[in-house]
Amino acid sequence: MKPTNLKTDEFTTSKGNIVKVNFIKHASLFFEINNYVIHVDPVSEFADFSVFPKADLILLTHDHYDHYDANAVKAVLTEKTAVVCSAEVETALKALDITNSVNVLKNGETTEISIPAVEFSILAVPAYNTTQTQFHPKGRDNGYVLTIDDIKFYIPGDCEDMPELAEHQDYDVVFLPVNQPYTMTIDQCVNAVQMMQPKVFYPIHCGDTDMNVLMDRLKDITGTEVRLCDM
Repeated sequence: MKPTNLKTDEFTTSKGNIVKVNFIKHASLFFEINNYVIHVDPVSEFADFSVFPKADLILLTHDHYDHYDANAVKAVLTEKTAVVCSAEVETALKALDITNSVNVLKNGETTEISIPAVEFSILAVPAYNTTQTQFHPKGRDNGYVLTIDDIKFYIPGDCEDMPELAEHQDYDVVFLPVNQPYTMTIDQCVNAVQMMQPKVFYPIHCGDTDMNVLMDRLKDITGTEVRLCDM
């Protein structure tokens, strides 16, 4: 069960699998593939997670309060839920005394998790600040690339327009944070979208960013559909 007022977008893979992306708030969202549920950075400040579907998989990018919340994790956790996270988040999870499968990934590492009738893999990628390095230093946090059949979804964590983004021009659906000083400025976001050239782009983690200014700056980028999701 999930609230009916959530914004949900759907993508269909070449194998006919439907991927639903449900937008909660800030950086919290969850994917549904058939009956498989993936929660990303659940945080109780943004929603009551007890009303959402339980997680088959939880992805955690880093341990800041607006991305990792023990109560929200426990609300969607079952005995069978798998967790993918950075080493720092694993330390925080140990305080919960959970016995679930926790897969710690460093930047550049991959893992495959079984979803019935779906080809699925996870790649951990860098997520760091290039100017405000005290918030998110290089090498500590994760972003994630989810490859679901033939569709690649990029989940950023907190970052600025890192040079590594230029290596990711084959991504289909990209989420980027636009909330200086912690993540990107509008200029950095525009640069990142130009570097990555995704088919679909969602600004998330937007704080007080003027979305009218952002949309105006993005309107001349060809080949990318920009979608707003109140994040």
